Amino acid sequence: MPSKPSRPRSRRSPSKGLCLPFGIDRTSGKTLSLQLAEGLRNAIFAGEWNSGDVLPSRAAIAGELGIGDNTVRAAIGRLAAEGLLRPRPRIGAVVVRKKGGRLSGRVLHISDAGMGAYYLSLFASELRNAINSAGLHYSQVSIPKARQNGKGGGWLADELALKPDICIVEANIDSLPGTIRRIERSGTPYVVVSVAPMAEKFGRGFLGAVFHDQRAALDAFAKDCADAKVCSVCQFNFGVDWNFDAKTRLQRVGVNVETV
Repeated sequence: MPSKPSRPRSRRSPSKGLCLPFGIDRTSGKTLSLQLAEGLRNAIFAGEWNSGDVLPSRAAIAGELGIGDNTVRAAIGRLAAEGLLRPRPRIGAVVVRKKGGRLSGRVLHISDAGMGAYYLSLFASELRNAINSAGLHYSQVSIPKARQNGKGGGWLADELALKPDICIVEANIDSLPGTIRRIERSGTPYVVVSVAPMAEKFGRGFLGAVFHDQRAALDAFAKDCADAKVCSVCQFNFGVDWNFDAKTRLQRVGVNVETV
């Protein structure tokens, strides 16, 4: 008789013995789904699950971490988009990363917890995908203003204790000098990403600055809207000076803009 096709194997029983190698920090600036995706990604790269293994069920993950099913679904969807998982009906999320694949370095992205959530999520997602594609481990810490003064403990100290190979620092964080001093004391090399040319002088470990031209990005966004024949856009006013630039660029290509 012909043999039946093998089913993906589950390393854990979803009903008992579940113990994920990471937790959820509800005081973090990161969303729960982003934290879960990062935890699962790190566990896969660390060899917790190999290619062909099935992750615990969404219900089991949600129950252990105390989060909702939609949060787990969003995290698995993010990893599926990265090519790490393949959801299979009636089976679960199957790991598809090749055996032996390991991340060869650590990149720490430091951002401001007070910046626009949409912009932060978009920028961090693109940055993470590019870094992971290069075979590097990506982690992110969003620092509240109270912890950006360089005094005492905090999330930044915890991340630096993991010895990242390089830090990417967004220059709009509050009290940038205090954050930079802490990075320099750790001996970690760093680059600074800025939305405007910078005149600051940096010290030990500084590798350079990257100027992110947001207005050039608005031109590209307006062109994409025109090419897609977008008729109308709803713009949320965050009180930043490039909101007006976005409106004028969209109107220039025939897109109606309503500001809320």
